[in-house]
Order: sequence, then C-alpha cells, then structure tokens
Amino acid sequence: MTVARSGMSVVARLTELNGCGRRAQVAHGASEVTELGALLASGAVVRPARGVYALAGARAEVVVARRACALLTCASAASVMALPLLEQPAAVHLARPGHGSTPRPGVLPSGAVLHWDSGLSRTSSSGRSVLVSGSRALAHALGCLPAREAIALVDAAVNRGLVSVGDVAAHRPRAGKVGFDRLLRAVDGRSQSMPESFARLALQESGVHVEPQVWIAGVGHVDLLVEDLVAVELDGFAYHGDRRQFREDRRRDRILALTGVPVLRFAFEDTVFDTARLVTEVNALVRALRRAGRRPLDGSLRRGARDS
Repeated sequence: MTVARSGMSVVARLTELNGCGRRAQVAHGASEVTELGALLASGAVVRPARGVYALAGARAEVVVARRACALLTCASAASVMALPLLEQPAAVHLARPGHGSTPRPGVLPSGAVLHWDSGLSRTSSSGRSVLVSGSRALAHALGCLPAREAIALVDAAVNRGLVSVGDVAAHRPRAGKVGFDRLLRAVDGRSQSMPESFARLALQESGVHVEPQVWIAGVGHVDLLVEDLVAVELDGFAYHGDRRQFREDRRRDRILALTGVPVLRFAFEDTVFDTARLVTEVNALVRALRRAGRRPLDGSLRRGARDS
C-alpha cells in the first residue's frame, strides 16, 4: 500500500487522495497521528469506517471506493472527471480486479455496480488516485451505459484530448468484443456536446450522411451538416440566449440561408428527449430540398473540423 509522504499535512494529503484515504496513506509517524486525532476531534476529518479517513464533505462515492478497496469507473468516474452525463449516476460504479473477491456485506451501498476487470491488479486501489484511467472508465461505460450515452461520453473525452479512440480500444473486453467495437466505431470526437452526439447518432442511424462541426465561410462552425444540404444547430442545456448571442445566431442563420443552406434549430429537450421527431423533421427537409432540385453546399465554402 502507498504510504504517506513526508512534508505534507494530513489535510493536504487527503485532498490529494480525492478527499478520502486509508490510514497508511493519510498519516505516518507519531506527529501526523496526533494531527489526525486533532482533526477528528474538530470534525474537519471523519472516520466513515475502520481505517478509512475522509475530509468532511468528501464525495460519497469516493468514500465508498476507499472502503471497498476499489476504484471509481464508468459513470461514477465520468462524474468526477466532469464529463457530460444525461443524469448523475444513481448508484456508484466500482472497478475490482477480475480475480478479486466481493467486498464483505455492508461495505457497498444498495445498487452498487461492480465492474470486474482482469487488467487491474490487487494493488490498483492503494495508489493516490481513486479513479481508474480515463480510457478504462470509458471502456467500462461502453459495456454498461445506454449506447448513445456511452458514445457521447467517449466523444467528449476525445474532443477534450483526454483519451484517443485507440486508448479506449486497448481495454476491449474479452466478452462482447463485437458490440464494443461497433460502439467505438460510432465515436466522433468532433462533436462538442451531448446533444450533438445524440443528434448525430440518430440521424446516421436513419441513413443520412452527417458531419459535425463543419466550418462554413461567413458563418463559422455549424453543429451538424446533413447531406451537405441542411445545417442543424443544437442548444445546450445551459444555453443562455442573451441578446448578443440571439443576434449572432440570427446573423448566422441569414448567411446560411443566403448560401443556400437552411437551418433547423433544436433546444436541448428536443434533442435529448424527442430525438425521433428531430430525425423526422430533418429528413423531411432534406427530401423537400432534393425534390426542389437544391444542390449541395459548394465545397469551396466549407471545411471540416479536422481541416480547420
């Protein structure tokens, strides 16, 4: 087990441990044991279980992981990493070595999800981090979460430069390889938000060509360009719609219309909770434009996100 490093206060060490750690990680030597006792007496540090110490207010899932000698993964790791989730996980997701044993009764809260991973060692949970690697957490998510939510998580991580598709592929499970690879092929790190990912996946499944974050002269990047005919713009959950942004969006819409590319705008709720209608409306407009003989966007006016 990793022992406490000298020259650090107990509070600083707990902070480095994501707010919670085991005794040998937290205090080493008589003076630090005394310091730990004083912190416990003051309420700044609590002892949620024998041999486990946490800062008051530490994340509950971190405490669970330390108690279980496990690591946070899947949706729980994504939450700590501030990756987009449709909902915060109702149950803690933990990773344990594939050859390990189930924690004793009472250690895990009801509903906890265990991900058994043969790539983890028995000492994996004794380090400073309470998380598995980002790529491993995302690999677990691909086998656990609803498909579009898992793909959106990987999209976001790739977009932010946290992982590559190859990093995630390195944790391909022994069972379910076909499904895992199918989901990983759908990942596109150009998408910049969960609504973009959801809309892209649904439109692609309907059979149309979709490209995220295409730069168009005079406009900038549009969220999605469908069949080089229709621009789809998607508002995020925290879209503020202030007057300046409102005017800029309308200016972009006008330029796109003059360029011959109509725009369909969808709110967060439309994209996430009424995706089928979004697909129906976008495809209806594509068909109408084709019947009218509308030509695709001139290639000289556009540039893909990877080219910009």
